[in-house]
Amino acid sequence: MQKSSTDILCWMIATTIGLFFGFGGLFFMMSNTTKRPAPIVIYAQPPAPPTAPG
Repeated sequence: MQKSSTDILCWMIATTIGLFFGFGGLFFMMSNTTKRPAPIVIYAQPPAPPTAPG
């Protein structure tokens, strides 16, 4: 009987640790997806005119 309760306690601790890391990962993933991304700025410049050699 003692072995059975020890096994159950180990499984409960392992499950609690797994849930802690799982929900922690979900929290960080969701907090990163709700952030607004930095705007993408593209500066369009006309091409430089060709220069004469020499």
